[in-house]
Amino acid sequence: MKKVADALALLGELEEFQVKPTGNMAANQGQSICKICGWVHDAGFTQIKTDQGDGIQLGGILPDIVALVHRAHAKGLKGLSTKDEQLLKICRGYKHPSKAFDDLRHRSDYQLLFNTRIRGFISLRGADGINRNKSESNPE
Repeated sequence: MKKVADALALLGELEEFQVKPTGNMAANQGQSICKICGWVHDAGFTQIKTDQGDGIQLGGILPDIVALVHRAHAKGLKGLSTKDEQLLKICRGYKHPSKAFDDLRHRSDYQLLFNTRIRGFISLRGADGINRNKSESNPE
């Protein structure tokens, strides 16, 4: 944009050009913060921006795992059993969803996205029903 503005200024077609960021990345990209998980994400859960820093890009079966747990929260559940039939089917034989993340080298993303404090239970860290302040001040 700067090069175009400079070229137009040299031609006398432009006198002044300013760009001011709004500070709201989600609004600029046409996305909003999800009311269920409190994050910015696309419909397929391939790109997620948590409140913890940089965005996360997921591929393969990982977006499906996030989507299934997200749907559980949307139904009013606080999470999903790691023995859930649909979850195990999505994981394609892994005994726990974290193994799918480990195999695809997304272990840190798994820890950032999921709260696994209760054994055999998986929930999204940002979702309603999870104390965000507590999870931020006392990370696992």
